[in-house]
Amino acid sequence: MKTLTLSKEGSVFIVTMINGASANTFTADVLDEHITICDEIEKSTDNGAVILTSNDPKFWTNGINLEWLMAQGGDYIPKFKDHIDKMLLRWARLRFPTIACLNGHAFGGGAILSCCFDFRFMRSDRGFFCFPEVDVNIPFTDVMHEIIDCLPNKQALWDLALTGRRIGGQEAEKLNVVSASYPEEELNKKTLEFAQVLASKNRATYSSIKKGLKRQLYSL
Repeated sequence: MKTLTLSKEGSVFIVTMINGASANTFTADVLDEHITICDEIEKSTDNGAVILTSNDPKFWTNGINLEWLMAQGGDYIPKFKDHIDKMLLRWARLRFPTIACLNGHAFGGGAILSCCFDFRFMRSDRGFFCFPEVDVNIPFTDVMHEIIDCLPNKQALWDLALTGRRIGGQEAEKLNVVSASYPEEELNKKTLEFAQVLASKNRATYSSIKKGLKRQLYSL
């Protein structure tokens, strides 16, 4: 089942998660879709920017589909961890400006995925950002630790990762976990406007600076 769509608004690629019925959670097939769509975007040689959003008003993504994963058996879990690490790195290293448009809950692997992006815009009036790993006994992988370390506010990262506390858009903005938060009716417009500004940057220069800022992710 297809769980992502790709469209374009001018120079901005818009990737939309369309499996809200399953909270846009990750299975092996979904991870492969993410990787494939990143590959497709990078075929472009032009300047541009990329937004990852959801068409569901409740969920951006809740990360790993735990019910599906448990059904695969315990021996599969290490392989799946490697698979999700590969997907996260693919987004984090994408040679374009990237923005996560958090129009719904970003929990667990979803919150981690958002940290792959250069910027995060979040809905201010609904939805939570949360690292629940400490409460569900799922430690971060080494790759995940490096990715969440991209958050600029290290004190907030420490607090959120070790307590599992969930925060809304307004608090996330105050803590610099997201760049900005907006009401639902403004979020998509504001995200696209900012993406259009980034799309005007020279892609090679932007990507070089981005690689320097995220250099720890290129040694993995």
